Amino acid sequence: MRQLYEQGRADSQTEVYLVVFRSRLLAGADIHKLLKDDEAAHFEASQAPGYITYFKGAADTDGNNLSFCLWQSQNSAREAAFGEKHKLAAGNVSEAYAYFSLQRYFVSQAQDGDVVFIPA
Repeated sequence: MRQLYEQGRADSQTEVYLVVFRSRLLAGADIHKLLKDDEAAHFEASQAPGYITYFKGAADTDGNNLSFCLWQSQNSAREAAFGEKHKLAAGNVSEAYAYFSLQRYFVSQAQDGDVVFIPA
């Protein structure tokens, strides 16, 4: 946390907002369309105020995937969700995924250095 703050990537030393994406691809999902839409949504998000970073996981042999996006605040993440490219990518959920979930957390660092995840 402190490192993000010192690098200028977080505006607080104490809290950031984490959005976790868990999914499982459907057999026959249009991977090329998903990748194209996801890359466009990622670029759009990376230009939004409050964006810190995005980790895109690779699907395992069963199609399960874990990705996450880190934001300076919950409001920053919410505002970015209204982007046109984000809405386009989100529209792929029902046709491409057997399973999809979002988990949201406030992440902070306790005085003893432990990182704390608080469900949003």
